[in-house]
Amino acid sequence: DPTWPEERLQTVLRLAEARLTICTTATGTRLLDCPGVRIDPQPTNERRQDSSRSANPDRQSSLDSLAYVLFTSGTTGQPKGVASSHRVLSNLITWQQTDQRLKEPARTLQFAANVFDVSLQEICSTLCSGGQLLLISNEIRIDLERVSAIIADNKVERLFLPYVALEHIASHILRYSSVKRYHLRDIISAGERLALTRPIRELLNALLGCHLHNHYGPTETHVVSSHALQESTTDWPLESSIGSPIANAHLHILDPSGQPCPIGVPGELLIGGDGLARCYLNNPELTAQQFIPDPFSDDPTARLYRSGDLASWNPDGTLAFHGRIDQQIKLRGFRIEPAEIEAQLLSHPALVQAAVVLRRDDPANPRLIAYWVPHSDQLNPSPSPAQLRAFLAQRLPDYMVPATCVQLDALPLTANGKLDRRALPAPSFSADPSQRVAPTTPLEHQLHAIWADILGHSDFGIHDNFFAIGGHSLAAARLLAVMQQLHDISAGLAGIFRSPTIAELARLQTSTPSESSDCIVTLQPEGERSPLFAIHGQGGTAWGFIELAQRLGPDRPVYGIQAAPQHEHLSTGTSVREMAEIYADAILQICQEQPIHLVGYSAGGWYAHAVAEALLKRGAWIASFMVLDSHYNARIHRRLGSLLLLTRLLERVPAHARWLLRPDRQETRRSYLQQRIRAAGNHAREFLKLTPHQTTATPNTPLNADASRTGEEDVQDTDPFIALLAGSHRPARLPLQVEIFTPAAQPRRMRLIWNFYCRKGATIHRIFSDHDDFLNPDLMPELAQALAQAMQQAESDGARGPKPIRPA
Repeated sequence: DPTWPEERLQTVLRLAEARLTICTTATGTRLLDCPGVRIDPQPTNERRQDSSRSANPDRQSSLDSLAYVLFTSGTTGQPKGVASSHRVLSNLITWQQTDQRLKEPARTLQFAANVFDVSLQEICSTLCSGGQLLLISNEIRIDLERVSAIIADNKVERLFLPYVALEHIASHILRYSSVKRYHLRDIISAGERLALTRPIRELLNALLGCHLHNHYGPTETHVVSSHALQESTTDWPLESSIGSPIANAHLHILDPSGQPCPIGVPGELLIGGDGLARCYLNNPELTAQQFIPDPFSDDPTARLYRSGDLASWNPDGTLAFHGRIDQQIKLRGFRIEPAEIEAQLLSHPALVQAAVVLRRDDPANPRLIAYWVPHSDQLNPSPSPAQLRAFLAQRLPDYMVPATCVQLDALPLTANGKLDRRALPAPSFSADPSQRVAPTTPLEHQLHAIWADILGHSDFGIHDNFFAIGGHSLAAARLLAVMQQLHDISAGLAGIFRSPTIAELARLQTSTPSESSDCIVTLQPEGERSPLFAIHGQGGTAWGFIELAQRLGPDRPVYGIQAAPQHEHLSTGTSVREMAEIYADAILQICQEQPIHLVGYSAGGWYAHAVAEALLKRGAWIASFMVLDSHYNARIHRRLGSLLLLTRLLERVPAHARWLLRPDRQETRRSYLQQRIRAAGNHAREFLKLTPHQTTATPNTPLNADASRTGEEDVQDTDPFIALLAGSHRPARLPLQVEIFTPAAQPRRMRLIWNFYCRKGATIHRIFSDHDDFLNPDLMPELAQALAQAMQQAESDGARGPKPIRPA
């Protein structure tokens, strides 16, 4: 890969003992010790036929001759070369020619880079079947929006894509394009576990006649199993099987003692047959360790490759994949050995210990994080995270460079002296918070919120580099799509690489938002149905609704209501009703005669309630009012608080009685009753608001994820928008029907609260299991479906909303 750092290029050429390179002049200047054949492109009128060229020499090759060497990440600090014979490719392509669909010629996009084994399948299977191969550059390959356009414009019929790229392209096609533009017949996914998410299902359902195939095989064996999913997506499982063995591939699932595992019992997947690589190049020790004699074969030369993957047999003879046995990482389709990154870190003179892990603090954006310990002698100054990343960028491909590097006094250890990976702290992405510059303009605040949503943290300022605080190429492509949708910033992916800070991107915006749109953010603009307005809660932003808005599209517009600029830093005298008046005016500029749908999550339910009050005073038509697990953040009426307190105490009486009657209790009845009385006093203060609302500073509070009041403990909030509700806002009783979406644990209390403030009654929808589930992207389809049904039912009722009212 010519984009690799020079040091890695030199290492690979040295390990491969390459005698010649075929490259451009620009790349050749970086290959100092290896002679090369230059193939710089020339203008058509300068090309000429070389009449002195001799005929191709005869070359005798067998199926067992070396065909290619691919380098993967290695545990020793250096990449390891997988040397494969012609037999591997010959067997794969011959098998593919027996498939009734894949043997047909097809216009195929070569998406995989040449350093990955999938590229060989793309090239050879296409050309051997008489198909057409469409080539794209590395720059285009990471811009999945451009890839989507190329697939449509060039009528691509066959795609080989890793899961992450497939899901991203599917989401883009469904959201921004017309499926009718695409001519896809077959999509083959390989490289990592295939999760059959909603975008993938919807795309395959819309692409009539297109089939999805799941291929499995490590670099050491290429493809060894295949699964073609049935055309009807309704019966698809959450994760695809990796299928059954292809021709001449022998798959075994063995327990630690080397015995075959029964059906349904996971074990290590060992692979034999014609797909095996010859060896690890010039590494006989590792070859002997990973390629072992095959005890199930009569051929004494037969071998099995130990894949390190966990799998099990399904009753139908297919395989289920369960992950890795060792510490190897699969990140965005790349196979990474943390030990290789750790070895490069330890080559830095200031480091004495290092550990690299894949953290999933934000499940939608897993990141490599490096932890390191400096030398105790302090002869070398401690490098900053940016300096360490730059050090690694000179030695490793970009996908192996950690998102940040965290300095520790010592690595945490378990009782038996091993690295305790669970005890490694969550990373910070800003080396010096005192130097951080906070956003000041509305656009900078909005960009900051977008970045936080995509990166999974908000630990950065307007001058921090996107790629130094956890960003990568796929995240940059997603960032570009969101910015173009919401702000019409047409920087292009190259522009984000050139201007990777909020301050620089803000300057690319040629027009500033008008005052009337300061509190409106367009989350999903398409559709003819009545719009949904998602009202902010904690943090004053509505970006937490982006995933929900996309799930509700494309037939219903969704707008977020965020804090207006004058309310971003709440001052004395600001009231919830004052903010709601501004929000109502902004909503009516978009939606005057149409029915209006309102939704708020957690504390946002009370802000949505205040907006409903302001809209009703203006005579607006509120078709539906919905709250997502909104408890008693506001200063609820004393009568309601007393009822909730009594309900809470009565609910606990059976549990207290059972404890008092237990013969094995450890406490005396007196001490237990004293604890319960103190707890009741705490509940009384919370339900009846007998003390002022308290705040404590707690770091890393997640965006739009304020704690729900459970009554189990005193809940202290850090957010001023919640403090404003609890400190001064007394909700009005409105002539509304409310749809309550809540976990199953507390429907009775929720009904009591909202029946009091919405006099037309409350309907409970019990979904999910806890408060934070409402922000889980994996569970968002169920929530979107429930909200869509509630809004559709409200619209079908066709009744005009209540008359304008005055606050109670």
